[in-house]
Amino acid sequence: MKAIAVMVLAACLGAGARAQTFAEVALTHVQQTLVTPGGSVVVRDEDLSFVVSVHGDGEGAGAFGLDISLSSPDQQMEVVFDYTITLSSRGLPYPGPRSEFCTPVQFFSQCVEPFGAEGTFAQILLNRRDPRNANPFIEASIDEVSLTFAGTGNVGRLLQSGQLSSTVFTTVEEGASDRFGVNAFVNAFASPVPEASTWVSMLAGIALLAAASARRRPAGVAARRVSRYRAAVMNWPKALKAQFGISALCTDSRSKP
Repeated sequence: MKAIAVMVLAACLGAGARAQTFAEVALTHVQQTLVTPGGSVVVRDEDLSFVVSVHGDGEGAGAFGLDISLSSPDQQMEVVFDYTITLSSRGLPYPGPRSEFCTPVQFFSQCVEPFGAEGTFAQILLNRRDPRNANPFIEASIDEVSLTFAGTGNVGRLLQSGQLSSTVFTTVEEGASDRFGVNAFVNAFASPVPEASTWVSMLAGIALLAAASARRRPAGVAARRVSRYRAAVMNWPKALKAQFGISALCTDSRSKP
């Protein structure tokens, strides 16, 4: 039983230490600064709780929008986002079922493949607009970041933090406005293996079965020993006769004249 307990404890520790395969993008802060010939003023400065993540085999996407309006070409809006990307992989073989992931962005799409092993991917795009729907009289510089963590040799967690910045401007005297913002995409090629909690439950069940079996075993052994002793007591007259030629001491003494 002690060996079983040690085995369960070791398995629990191993399951807890095993890395999980997931991808996560977090926007933690945004700052908007309006720049004019007379100076600059911060119009927005706040922490964010924007998170896009995928745990297990799958993909995810999210968007954070900004409505920006400029009244003249003399104005510009500077936008800065703080971000954190976390990628984690167990490095296990990945047989499928998916063979590719492509970011669902019109006119700009990045694709990744698993190449037979688990892998994770994240991408953040700042102010990349669809030209078919964008206001052509207000423009913005584009910033982006992509991160991939894949392959059988890549086991553990990869963390990257930084900033994305963009400048919004207009070329028309009457000014213009449009919707800008961030698009985030995550993907994980993850093998369908049991989670740590599943392993712990399975091992706990095995331990309980082993304990029940161990409790039953002494009772069975004792019963077999009692049966052997009882048989020996019942058959002792036959044993004496076979060994010494005496049939039964007590019976013979009573039957002699």
